[in-house]
Amino acid sequence: MPKIGSINIHNGKIPKYRGHFGTFWENLNKEKNFYTCIHRMEEKVDSGSILSYCYININNVKTFLGLLKKKKGRGGQMLALLLQKIDTNKKLPDNNINQEIIEEKSTYYGWPSVKDIKNFNRKNIKKVR
Repeated sequence: MPKIGSINIHNGKIPKYRGHFGTFWENLNKEKNFYTCIHRMEEKVDSGSILSYCYININNVKTFLGLLKKKKGRGGQMLALLLQKIDTNKKLPDNNINQEIIEEKSTYYGWPSVKDIKNFNRKNIKKVR
C-alpha cells in the first residue's frame, strides 16, 4: 500500500452507482446527469471518500461511446488537478464534497444481465430517455 493511499477514477455517481460499469447503469436508469468520481480506495469496493467529482449533462452527447469518451476525458482532467494538489501537499486531500452526494443511498451494481443488456440501447442514448 502506498504511503499516502490509493485512488481510483470511477465512471459513475458514488455511492449510488458503486460496482461495475456505472455509466451503463446510469443510462439504463435514465439519469439526467452522468458522473465521474475520484475516490480513495478502501477494502469495500467504491466505498472510499470522494476526493473529486464532475457531472456531464448529455444534451450534446449522441452515443454511449461518446459519453464514455467524455467521461474518460473529464476523469483525466480531474486526476491531473488532484495529482498537482497531492504533490503540493504531500497527502491526499480531505473530503470536501457536497454532502448531498455523500449522503445518497449506497447501491452496488454487478455486471449487467442479458435482460439488462436487452433493455439497453447502445446506439443512441437519447432513445433510452
